Amino acid sequence: MKLPVKYIILGFAFIAGIAAFSVNNIAPGIASAGAFIGYALIEIQDLKIINQEDNEG
Repeated sequence: MKLPVKYIILGFAFIAGIAAFSVNNIAPGIASAGAFIGYALIEIQDLKIINQEDNEG
C-alpha cells in the first residue's frame, strides 16, 4: 500500500504536537508547527492541480 507523503507529514505533526505537551521543551512544538505548515503547502498545491485539471477539461 502506497501512503502519500502528506499523510506521513501530518502524522509527524500530530506526534510532535503531543510530544510538545508531554515534555518541557519548545523544540517539538516548533517541529509540529513546521510540519503543519508543510502539510498545508502540499494541500494547497494539490488543490491548484485539481482546479487546473477541472478548468482544462
